[in-house]
Amino acid sequence: MSAFANQLLNANPLDTLLDGAAPGSEFDTYITLRGYRPTRGGMSNYVIRAVPYRNVLMESLRLANKLTPETIAADCRAAAGDRELAARTLGVVRASLTRSLEQGGVDKRYTLVSPGLMRHRRTGALYVTGLVIRRQQMIHAFSKRSERSAEAAVRRWIESRLPVGRWRQFKLERDNWTELRLGETVLRAEDDAPRPVEDTFDPYAYGYAKVSAEEDWRFSG
Repeated sequence: MSAFANQLLNANPLDTLLDGAAPGSEFDTYITLRGYRPTRGGMSNYVIRAVPYRNVLMESLRLANKLTPETIAADCRAAAGDRELAARTLGVVRASLTRSLEQGGVDKRYTLVSPGLMRHRRTGALYVTGLVIRRQQMIHAFSKRSERSAEAAVRRWIESRLPVGRWRQFKLERDNWTELRLGETVLRAEDDAPRPVEDTFDPYAYGYAKVSAEEDWRFSG
């Protein structure tokens, strides 16, 4: 792996996004989503950082412009040393990020409820959005892996090295989540839903530097 690719992997993608953010701004918001069950099955707990999508796009484009086809061809297994494939796919990623930025980095189908919480204008459905900085999988999903084209696999590899690759949107339905915490506000899908009774990880008490793989969540009950 090249030195540049290793730097991207180990760098904190939020450093630039959060630089100069004022306390109490939407940059300063942690969201905890527990017991989330996607349609494909399984269940996970998440810690999400509310960051404006436009900032995510800008930082992703900045990093994508630093990537080179040579780096991708050498480090991405799916590229298999094919520089032309790497260059073509990198161009697609850059163009996609540029188009999103030209559109303002805002999806007009949604309205902002609070930092990290959006409501669909037509359906009224609620969505949690932001950068996933921590995930704990409680129940594994058993799904058949689909075959991807080489270009799709390379694109996924590139985007996984960018902040946009960590951006997620979670649709909240009555039966697919247990608890949502936004700052001091705690929402529960159902009063009798199973919830962890012990949590030794409090993202609100620490800065991002404290969030690491070594600090695991512990649940009992």
